Amino acid sequence: MINLTAWRRILFAGIGFVIMVVLILVFFVLPHVKMDTSPTATPESAVPAIWVIAAIHLFIVALFLYSIVFSFREGHFENGFLVTAGVTLVLLSLMIIDGAFAYIGEPNMHSSGISLFICVGLDFVAGLLSFVARYFRDIYYLKSKQSLVII
Repeated sequence: MINLTAWRRILFAGIGFVIMVVLILVFFVLPHVKMDTSPTATPESAVPAIWVIAAIHLFIVALFLYSIVFSFREGHFENGFLVTAGVTLVLLSLMIIDGAFAYIGEPNMHSSGISLFICVGLDFVAGLLSFVARYFRDIYYLKSKQSLVII
């Protein structure tokens, strides 16, 4: 069975993946999109979309941190935060994959397309970790409640 430390490590790994996505988007993809000079480039619509996606990722980091830190201090746990974060991350990975396919077709934007595919993978793994953490959280507390009843 999983213990509380392992459960927290799963969520910290998810936080790390989501923060890596934000860093890749803001410090690598965004400058390349701003400098894109191809005839089909539309940086005026792509740049705000990247900022919105980065902001949603930061909100998800806040949900993960709330799940780790504050829910234990208050003595209750909200499972909806982990489910919401997982579903949102999987949906964000589907949104980012659209941009990844668009940029992989441009000759000057291959590196941005590849980095967006990396972001898609990181988002998907972080979403799966969120679902795993939600599932194992229930198993951990069922086990701890059963041990209290036996004693």
